[in-house]
Amino acid sequence: MTSVERTGESTYGTDEKPEYSILTYTWGRFRAEWGSPALDVKGTTWKIPPIKGSCFTVEAFQHVINFMGHDVEYAWVDVACIDQENREVKMYEVGRQVGIFKGAKRAYVWLHSFSNAELKSLHDTIIEYGPQIIHPSLREYGNLRTVMPILQESFDKLFSDPWFTSLWTLQESVLRRDATVLCREASPIQHPWNDDHDVYLAMLANTCRNIYLDLQGTLETTNTFREVKMAAQNLISRLEESGFHFLYTSNPNVQYGAARFRQTEFPLDRIYGIMQTYGITVGEAAEPGRVISTMDELEDQFATALNARSAVLGQAFVHVGNPVSGKTWRITQNSRVHEAIMAFDQTTETNCTIVKKSNDATVTVNGPACSLQRLEALWSEMSIALH
Repeated sequence: MTSVERTGESTYGTDEKPEYSILTYTWGRFRAEWGSPALDVKGTTWKIPPIKGSCFTVEAFQHVINFMGHDVEYAWVDVACIDQENREVKMYEVGRQVGIFKGAKRAYVWLHSFSNAELKSLHDTIIEYGPQIIHPSLREYGNLRTVMPILQESFDKLFSDPWFTSLWTLQESVLRRDATVLCREASPIQHPWNDDHDVYLAMLANTCRNIYLDLQGTLETTNTFREVKMAAQNLISRLEESGFHFLYTSNPNVQYGAARFRQTEFPLDRIYGIMQTYGITVGEAAEPGRVISTMDELEDQFATALNARSAVLGQAFVHVGNPVSGKTWRITQNSRVHEAIMAFDQTTETNCTIVKKSNDATVTVNGPACSLQRLEALWSEMSIALH
């Protein structure tokens, strides 16, 4: 495999805007010592980082890359396309991730913890037992006591793959819901109801979303057994932590809140690893070479940019913990989005501004105002209209 450097805007070698496939996977937590076996890539000016064999082998990595090239000549894989040791170059490329992922002809998600048989078994079990949550007779006769533990165990196993706990893959999963799901051996799994259809990430997310909604219905049913309600709440929390409690959302604050459950090697990556879902670039990604030393500084910069784009979107969240004094205006990852505003029209006209000046803790809000009583009345009117 040869890494081809871009020249100009989109020329690679002699090819202009070539079609390419892209891979979403995780490896940063599993970097091996220098000198360990690494992917053989020609044409790079940097060393390819070696990965621990307990995560995946060089042979398995090469196999999945070979699979990516079955219908296109080019593939985008981060270790072969980004100098991981050059901070300025790396941060510049971080700021380009939306365009890179959206521009790929094909996308693949590699769940390298599972063999094909293991992954298919987990998926088929979830497909089989998920719809049983809403069956009236199951609630009546208590068979949910059997169904819930099976689903809990299956989701626990599925979400144990490191891909579901990486912050970077959360952003990538949102950008490419159409990604084909691959197992360790780089083969797709088929849908249990149709062997001719590979499973896509959107299918898995849709299944999770339906189960999530049905579980919420279980909680609202008064005749549901107490232990079943507890199991339902546990599974609801598990789905929210995975970021798979929604299929699509036009409110990126949903992913931002889910990011607190994901792992990252560097604290500042909690912004860098999710900002592209907003189409916002801040910090070193916006100004390569600039030193941002604290999370507080980067969160201020991100929230300022978000509110400058849309003061409504910048406030379309709920704090789930006590925010830092003087920072209640600022979204943090210790937040969530109410179901009612998961679908957010980003073209909505904003009649106010929320501005924070550089090197000044003061935040200025300009726009129309109303009393809390009037706001409560408006909410009540909206609730009636929605029902």
